[in-house]
Amino acid sequence: MHTHSLQIRRFFNRFSEPPENVPTIHYRYHVAASYSFFIALLYHFGMIFIFYLIAVYPLALLNIFSSLIWALILGSHLKGKRILSISLALFEINLHAIMCVTFIGWGAGFQYYVLVVPLMVVFDYMWLGAGIRKMVRPFFSTVA
Repeated sequence: MHTHSLQIRRFFNRFSEPPENVPTIHYRYHVAASYSFFIALLYHFGMIFIFYLIAVYPLALLNIFSSLIWALILGSHLKGKRILSISLALFEINLHAIMCVTFIGWGAGFQYYVLVVPLMVVFDYMWLGAGIRKMVRPFFSTVA
């Protein structure tokens, strides 16, 4: 039992210890994103059972894949691959919102999850290098 608690503690310690390729100025973003991605993973895992219980089987199946995607997102984030993790997160959020609205309708409110996308882009945008900022700048002009 002691080895399991030690492994769990090591796992969560990685949330507050950025990898070497992440500058110390990005510490807060790393910690916040680590916990956010982990919570998203748990949420999507839980939604597998909820969608199964309410007999929306396509969304239960989607959440199996979403859980795997969030595990990949968290893993890549903890390795310092920020662009990959943010790109996958943006893809999954949009896909999930579209599929939920398609299968259960607007009344469930899943379309509001898309509102997280600009926040993720803005907070990650602050830390991106100048070359990538030039590529992202047209996105901000279209959103505004």
